Amino acid sequence: DGTDILEQIRNNAVHRHLPVIVLTADNSRALRLRVLGQGANDILNKPVDAGEMKLRLQNTLAAKAYRDLVVYHDDLTGLPNRATLMAELESAVTERRRISPRDRDTERLSLLFVDLDRFKDVNDTLGHEAGDRLLIEVVARLQGAVRQNDRVYRLAGDEFVVLCPDLPDDAAAEQLAQRLLVSLAEPFTISNTPVWVEASIGISQLRPDSSADELLREADLAMYRAKQDGRGRWHAFDDELATAAHSRLHLSKALRKA
Repeated sequence: DGTDILEQIRNNAVHRHLPVIVLTADNSRALRLRVLGQGANDILNKPVDAGEMKLRLQNTLAAKAYRDLVVYHDDLTGLPNRATLMAELESAVTERRRISPRDRDTERLSLLFVDLDRFKDVNDTLGHEAGDRLLIEVVARLQGAVRQNDRVYRLAGDEFVVLCPDLPDDAAAEQLAQRLLVSLAEPFTISNTPVWVEASIGISQLRPDSSADELLREADLAMYRAKQDGRGRWHAFDDELATAAHSRLHLSKALRKA
C-alpha cells in the first residue's frame, strides 16, 4: 500500500529527500501518526479540495527549497557546498562511464582545487568580518573566470573547487587554472584597505579507473604541491604525485601491521 511505497522512498539513497504528500480516505489518528512518522511531509484526506491541495503543495515545495538551500549551499557565499559537490561529482563520474572512450578523451571531466594563500593573515589583521567580505568578492571573481558549463563550490573555509565537465584536453584545464590566478591578481578593497590574495590550484582529471573521491583527493594533493612550489601557482596531478601517494599508503599499512 501507500505506506510501503513511502517507506521505500525514504530508504532510497537517491529519492529519500523527495517531498511526499499522502492522500488517503482513512482519517484515523493511527494512520496519520504512522505516515508522518515514516517521513511524509503532509497528509490529506479524500475527497480533497483542489484549492487546499494547491496551497499545501506550494508550502511543501517552499519548505523543501529552503531545506535544500540550507543543507546543500554555503550560507556565506551562496555557493553549493561539499555535500552538493560530492553528489554532483558522483553523478558526473557515473555519466562519464556511459559515454564512449573517444568522447571521454575530447570531453574530459576535471577538477580544480583552489586554496587561498595566507587567508588567515586577513582574518588576523582585519578581522573575521573583513575575511567574510573578502571570500564573497573572491567568489565573484572565480565565477567570472570560469566557463558557462563549469560550477564553483565552496568546500570549506578558504577552499573552493571548480568542476569542469567537458574540457577538451590538459591544456584547457591549465589555461583555466591560469585564468583563475589572474582573476585574483588585482588587489581587493576591504574596509578601505587594499588586500592582495593569491591562490594555489591543483588540477586532476578523471582516469578510467578513478572514483569521485579519488578525483577530489588527487586535486587536493596537486594543490599542496603547488603550495610547496611557492604558492600563487597551479600544479596538475601527475605520476610523481601518484607514486608518492601510493608509497605513503603502503608505509601507513606497514606501520599499522608492525
